[in-house]
Amino acid sequence: MGIQGLLPTLKSIMHPRHAQEYAGKRAAIDTYSWLHKAVLSCSRDLCHGRHNDKYIDYCMRRVQMLRYYGVQPVLVFDGGSLPMKSDQEIKRARSRKENLERALEYERLGNHSAAYECYQRAVDITPAIAFRLIQIFFKMDKHGQGVGFQISDITANKDIDLSDFTKQMILEMCIMSGCDYLPSLPGIGVKRSHGLIKRFRTYQKALKHLEAKGVLIDPQYEQGFHRAILTFRHHRVYDPVKKEMVHLTGVPSELDTNLDFLGPHLPQTTATAIARGEVDPTTFESFQDFSSSGRLVADSNATVQNGVSNKKVGFSAKKNLPAINSSRTHQHHRSGSRPCFQLSDLKAALVSFLISWGLVCILLACNPQVESLV
Repeated sequence: MGIQGLLPTLKSIMHPRHAQEYAGKRAAIDTYSWLHKAVLSCSRDLCHGRHNDKYIDYCMRRVQMLRYYGVQPVLVFDGGSLPMKSDQEIKRARSRKENLERALEYERLGNHSAAYECYQRAVDITPAIAFRLIQIFFKMDKHGQGVGFQISDITANKDIDLSDFTKQMILEMCIMSGCDYLPSLPGIGVKRSHGLIKRFRTYQKALKHLEAKGVLIDPQYEQGFHRAILTFRHHRVYDPVKKEMVHLTGVPSELDTNLDFLGPHLPQTTATAIARGEVDPTTFESFQDFSSSGRLVADSNATVQNGVSNKKVGFSAKKNLPAINSSRTHQHHRSGSRPCFQLSDLKAALVSFLISWGLVCILLACNPQVESLV
């Protein structure tokens, strides 16, 4: 979940760090951000459905590097689609389709350089791609270098002053600047949204001010803003202790009972199967082991009935990569006994923007003191 323009405004409190500084800690990883980089070297093969392991090797080198430095990486993968992100997902799917068509045309004309660039933009990171890495957890570049962010430094940020901002104000500032759940109003970026929220303290007053200044605001925008707030706060997640879907934070009783925009509530067996990496979170099809060609496919013959897959998933390890015991991996999700919302309000708010909000609480449920490497 990216808030465009947020990280540059926090540059003054970002510091160069090395992975070894996180030795002995568990690191929450936004795995899809690594996969998007990893597939650039094999985008053409993936677009054509051909087997290629380069993205596996790319990620495994970073996994091994983190473990070498004593960091316990925990990979966080995307779950199913959210209704609140449907417009954004449609745009991204359309863009991938158009880039694939351009790549094929450039290739036909013999312009391989242009085709290669289009193939890179056409790759879709699917659960099937992510599935082959789901037993291991990582982050940082191949040399272990990165940038550190400490929540306690937030009041020292120079670009935008957040010293008197509450969690709610930070959330509203980020939504107003534009996110996957709601596009920004024309001309509104992080700095302007920061100024508006700092001055008026709430998004409702800020919107009224903009309207008074002649800015045209769609009547549905304010409703969309409210829903975006609810989605950030009450996103459906998997609780590894209860082994069922829950809301990220408790839903107030006065809220409308129609919360379908937060995503569907899944049966316990289905939610558990997704969390264990046994079924595709979007199609609910069971993952099949590697075929004879080495290509991973969803098993079209396996179905999920009442949330239970009728086919057991097998894991194969590449012969040149270390085998990981899947039962040990699953234990990371089950071993915690403390709730996943022990962080301060401010930290919880910022974590939602620096990592995939909602999914990272799977890790926090196991260890509320976790360090987040972004």
